Amino acid sequence: MISPAISVFMTVLVLASCCWPPAVDHSPEMDRPPAVIPAEYPAAESFPEGDVSPEDTSTAEAPETGQQAEETPAAEAPETGPQAEEASHVHQWEDIIATVHHEAVIEQVWVVDQEAWDETVPLYETIQTEKCRCRCGMLFDTAEEQWAHAESFSDEEWEQHAGWTSEVVTEEVPAGEEVIHHPEEGHWEVRTIQEAWDEAVVTGQRCAVCGAVTENQ
Repeated sequence: MISPAISVFMTVLVLASCCWPPAVDHSPEMDRPPAVIPAEYPAAESFPEGDVSPEDTSTAEAPETGQQAEETPAAEAPETGPQAEEASHVHQWEDIIATVHHEAVIEQVWVVDQEAWDETVPLYETIQTEKCRCRCGMLFDTAEEQWAHAESFSDEEWEQHAGWTSEVVTEEVPAGEEVIHHPEEGHWEVRTIQEAWDEAVVTGQRCAVCGAVTENQ
């Protein structure tokens, strides 16, 4: 019967033989044969220092790939559209002219037909007085005036003027003057100060080549 110690030792040996790498044979027969240089290629000694001979082409740097290759900027595509068209020529600006119509300018004008003036008007008042009416019909302020009137006639005519009667007479007598102011007289007229007219206004510019438009502020 095998003891437990011997069994463990044998197990270690088996595991060691499985994990240990095989021995490498370094005999001359196992060495790599020298490379054969084709006749058309020059000898490596003929290349200057730093150059790569045909044999060393395997060591030349390969083109970058992956993230470094992605970082290389791609060639810009030529511009197209309005920007490319605008960059391809110099603008030739022409004025854009709009016609603005202005209505006639009118105003109300006062036309004087008669200047202002002042008028002086006499004033009267109504009074009642007692007078003497002669037989002939004439009125006298006093009896003395009527008697002098009768005495001026001959005897034959005297009887026609010899008597008088008292009579109350209503009459108007001057009582001064009044100044009346008359304002000027006239009328309103519509007069044209300026006739209607059209104005040419530059509202912007347009390129004669591409049609671009700019507007005046």
